[in-house]
Amino acid sequence: MSDGGILRLLDANANRAREALRVLEDYARFVLDDASLTARFKEVRHELRAALEAVLPEAMIHRDTAGDVGTTIKTASERARADVEDVVVAAGKRLGEALRSIEEYLKTIDPDASAQVEGLRYRAYDLEARVARTVRRDACGFAHVELYVLITESVCKRPWLEAAEAALMGGADCLQLREKTLESGELLKRAKQLAAL
Repeated sequence: MSDGGILRLLDANANRAREALRVLEDYARFVLDDASLTARFKEVRHELRAALEAVLPEAMIHRDTAGDVGTTIKTASERARADVEDVVVAAGKRLGEALRSIEEYLKTIDPDASAQVEGLRYRAYDLEARVARTVRRDACGFAHVELYVLITESVCKRPWLEAAEAALMGGADCLQLREKTLESGELLKRAKQLAAL
């Protein structure tokens, strides 16, 4: 690939990453009303621009939307989103893919900038996970839980933590620690063990 081709690739993926960040930022801002999360997405967007400021002006000169063979290739899943969860999950995946592509190809031009993008990619993964949890909780609640298991030591045939692990391995979507007679300190200890599991 020529340097012009790499610059086109960087330009396209920078656009893709910024667009995905804007979709996620708008979700945090307008749907969640979460100022902290909104600010974190905005920071990543601005830090990405700063990391690429040395290459993007030249990369934009090489932009060739009309000649891009990929603009006409579409899949059915790109044309429809069932709900907000689909929008948010697709944006998160698109962001990670774009940042990874930028990071790898930028190594051929500016390894220091590539390292900055790598750091942004890891931050984006954390933000993606945080947003995904809000979507699933808001959109689904318990509607999609198919197997809800209560864990009470006195009715477990094995140690309670082993029973919890077996329930998860068997497909449980949700576990509830139910111990009405434990002292609060022991209950908290077990709750932490269950959460870690």
